Amino acid sequence: MADSDVETVDTHDRGEMAARKRKYCEDYLSYGFTSITVAGVEKPQYVVCSESLSTESMEPNKLKRHLSTKHPTFAQKDKDFFKRKADAVKKEDLIVVDYFSRRALQLLKRPI
Repeated sequence: MADSDVETVDTHDRGEMAARKRKYCEDYLSYGFTSITVAGVEKPQYVVCSESLSTESMEPNKLKRHLSTKHPTFAQKDKDFFKRKADAVKKEDLIVVDYFSRRALQLLKRPI
C-alpha cells in the first residue's frame, strides 16, 4: 500500500498520535468495494451486498478476504463488473433520495 493511502492524525487534546486513517483507493474496486461516507468517516462498501465495513478494514487483504469468504462466486469477476455494479448502486441511491425528497415536499405542502 502506498504511503499516500494512509493518513496519521494528530489528536491535539492528548498530544499523542491517533490511529492511522486509511483512505479509499480506486484499486479497491477490483475487490468489489467502493467508498461511502458515514458521519464524516470514509468506509468501504461492497457493491454486491451493500455491506459496509469498518475503516480499519480498508486494506487490500481484508477486502479480498470479504470477497473470497462471503462472495466466492464473484471472486473471479473483473474490475469492470464491479464498476457497473457500483454505478447501479449509486443510481439506485439517487432514485431513493429523489423519491423521499419529493414525498417530503408533498407532505410539507399539505394543509394541516
